[in-house]
Amino acid sequence: MRVGLSLIISEFKITGDNRAVVFNAVFAEELAAFGLQGAARTKALNAQWQESKTKEHWRSIIEPPTTNAETELRDRLRAKIRQGLDNGSEPSTNETTSRQARRGSPSPVDDEDSRPVQNRQPLPTPPSSNARAATRHSSALVPATPTPMSKRRRPAPEDAAIDDSDGEYTPLRSKRSRVAPVSKVAGPVTVLAPRKKTPPLSPLKAPSKPRPRAQRSPIKKSPTSSTKTPYVLLDGDTIMAPERLLQTLGQPLVTVPQHIGKPPLPDLFFRYYVERTPRDQNSEHGFVARKYYKSVPPGPPPATLDWKDVLDHMNRRPVETPFVSCSNKLIWIISLAMKELQTAGANGRIALIEPSVIEKRAIFWAPPFHREVASKTALFKNGAFRYCGNYEFFVWGAIPKEAIISTVKVVDLLNLPRSHPELGRILRYDILQDRASLTNKETLLRQQKVPLNSVAAKGIALIARCMGVTAQSPTLVVSHVVGDVVRGWGLASDFRSPQSWREIAERFVRVFLEPGGGHWVGPGQVQTLKFAFLHGVRWGQGDFNARHQPKTMAKMQKKARMIGLEFPEKIISDEVDAWKIGLFAHGQTVAKLLKAPKQPLLLEEHFADDMEEEDGDDEERGYDVLEDRRPVAGPSQPRWTFTRQMDLAHDDNDSDDDNQILYEA
Repeated sequence: MRVGLSLIISEFKITGDNRAVVFNAVFAEELAAFGLQGAARTKALNAQWQESKTKEHWRSIIEPPTTNAETELRDRLRAKIRQGLDNGSEPSTNETTSRQARRGSPSPVDDEDSRPVQNRQPLPTPPSSNARAATRHSSALVPATPTPMSKRRRPAPEDAAIDDSDGEYTPLRSKRSRVAPVSKVAGPVTVLAPRKKTPPLSPLKAPSKPRPRAQRSPIKKSPTSSTKTPYVLLDGDTIMAPERLLQTLGQPLVTVPQHIGKPPLPDLFFRYYVERTPRDQNSEHGFVARKYYKSVPPGPPPATLDWKDVLDHMNRRPVETPFVSCSNKLIWIISLAMKELQTAGANGRIALIEPSVIEKRAIFWAPPFHREVASKTALFKNGAFRYCGNYEFFVWGAIPKEAIISTVKVVDLLNLPRSHPELGRILRYDILQDRASLTNKETLLRQQKVPLNSVAAKGIALIARCMGVTAQSPTLVVSHVVGDVVRGWGLASDFRSPQSWREIAERFVRVFLEPGGGHWVGPGQVQTLKFAFLHGVRWGQGDFNARHQPKTMAKMQKKARMIGLEFPEKIISDEVDAWKIGLFAHGQTVAKLLKAPKQPLLLEEHFADDMEEEDGDDEERGYDVLEDRRPVAGPSQPRWTFTRQMDLAHDDNDSDDDNQILYEA
């Protein structure tokens, strides 16, 4: 029945109550089988049609048929609809008369009201110049005696607009431009005398012109819902291919260029796996492709991939392939792990892999190869045709143990908000558990606008710690985790001053380094971790795989500049420079304290004679006098110049003489 309703509205363009009339004529037997004798109302049909824009079960009905059975069903329904239209099942009644017929109530205008009179009493409101004439379906006149205000029926919501038989949508008129309700009157037509205009008691504004409502159109057709043609594939299956696909089907496969199949690599890979045995092909000791597991070691990676291997691997067929799949999107991996945990009950793990350790020739980006096979063979099945693998990479042969940074249990990652409730606001696993697409989930996460503040920085640090990232991990690995959380979970970043960004980075580092584990972390590593956090936040402002195209890189830089993170390294270097200036000022203070306290010694006996002898010795040795000299700040004079001159001025012999003077009994 839904298929028939879709054809009645989308193809035959039947509007108004005529939809119900044609629908009841086509499905009379089905309605009678359910005990409903012509009970399909216009409201119910319109409500069902509105669900086609949001409900999943309507998608297969609206889209063109893909099998011969669906095509035959639509042809039979089209024939029934045409037969119903030829038999006169499409009346030209408006919505008001059909509602009265359903209720079985008489016309609201009785015979007494329909009799003409010579003089009419004026209404309390002045007539509107925008009042329109009666519709062409009605030849009724305005009743002679106006209905009292207390007995006037308030127009129902369905009276807001009328669908004429010609498909024209009549908008609702404004309150001031309404006229009295119309009805059909039996008997001769009598022309009524015009009303006398009476001045209003108070000045009234001119009635506003009614705004026409947009005509309600059928559901928007997707680009793939054009005319489709049956096409026999190489494996013998028949599909309904659109014209766009027919233009490329059957063409020879072309080798993917090197710069497209191997774009700039990300800084971190993720892989979800279920470890069955410690020496399984998927374990923390490494990952081996099914084709080479318990077999000969894989050979050197080829320059390009075999199309059959790509088809078998992405089609998820039980065929051994030479690839190990990885992803560079954390939220995609976590969504996959949650789905496997809900459906299969598999308690898997997520591995963090460093791509720089793997041979660069062995890594391929999946989308170009999928696009080539899908557009020219159309052999992907079970949804693999629509999955292009934007965040999937193929690793040829195996992933060595040296490339695995750490592994984490999925259950531990999902239970993290229990021990740290503030993470529930960031991760929002309740949204990820939904069966909707990941794109819709990410849109909903962004719409909630969770701010990127010190609380969020603490949550990101806890996630990185749980996944096994430490202070000894590469800086780019820490940045990738931070950027994936900021971008994937849609954390809202506003403009901040450099000092504010330094405070948030400081919060991240403190939480990240709480369980030190006995590893000493110096000031240089602390500053490096701060830079890693800010660098990850900057990359989190752009799209995934932003480094693949110059325009996406420019877009990322523009967004980073809008929040004050165009140059994170400058924010950290300015802090380090401030430390240098502070240390230099402290050195000057210490240099002043290192001067000998000679003023109190002038009162002691024999001190003046000894000082003259020391001055004579200094002149003989050629030492400079340092009493009135002060160290000058700047690059030309290092901070240790003053202390070194003091050391040269007081050698060992002079120090012995001073001791005799200072500690003489």
